[in-house]
Amino acid sequence: MGNTTKKVFSVADLIAACAHDAINNSRTIDFLAIFGHGTDGYQSVGAGQSFEETGTKSLLYRGIVARGGSHLNGPAEEKLTALNGLLSPKATIFLAGCNVGGGGQGTGLLTTVSTALQNRVVQGFENKVFYWTGTLTGSLKEARGSDVNSSFTIITV
Repeated sequence: MGNTTKKVFSVADLIAACAHDAINNSRTIDFLAIFGHGTDGYQSVGAGQSFEETGTKSLLYRGIVARGGSHLNGPAEEKLTALNGLLSPKATIFLAGCNVGGGGQGTGLLTTVSTALQNRVVQGFENKVFYWTGTLTGSLKEARGSDVNSSFTIITV
């Protein structure tokens, strides 16, 4: 069973694709990469080149929320929790949009997603990435729950 790529057009599609893979292959997922456009604290999940704020086609961090509210816009955080039964305990989630991990907004997005996914590792670039070169490179921020680290990495696609 090799790596598979599935096109998704919403957060719900992402969950369905992961469930399909886990069930059809009788396994949990060790590594999940979400490619799409990004900016500090924002990862597109099917929104194309548009900036989508509803949380149905994106993961968008917002810093100020009502007590007990989600730091992700719309239904994104609630939907993401469905991944908990599909991911292995040591799974890594890679948000591969440009600048997704940048600044305080990026840190907030990574820690919020990690917490929603039971403190699994969530990574995102702090810089612009160039997919068409065949290599993704730059400063990669990583969160595990509320713990955050930055490191340098090269990932080949």
